[in-house]
Amino acid sequence: LVCLLTKFLPSSWYFAMYGAVKLEASNILEYSHAASFATEANLSGLVPDLMEMSAAEADHERYFYEKTVSHKLSHYIPIWRK
Repeated sequence: LVCLLTKFLPSSWYFAMYGAVKLEASNILEYSHAASFATEANLSGLVPDLMEMSAAEADHERYFYEKTVSHKLSHYIPIWRK
């Protein structure tokens, strides 16, 4: 559905960016949890890479968030974070 919206509606890239913000926010938590689990499993060698991936996801979230709030629909549809 999102693919169809972004193809046929003007300025509909907003919906793809809106979903990407939520997805990236979830990914940040997933990598952070994975780092915690790696620590508990005595796999501390994995923690730096997992935290680096979490930081990359935070950068992605920031990018998509900034794109989303720049759209006029952001005044009408609430964003996850401010």
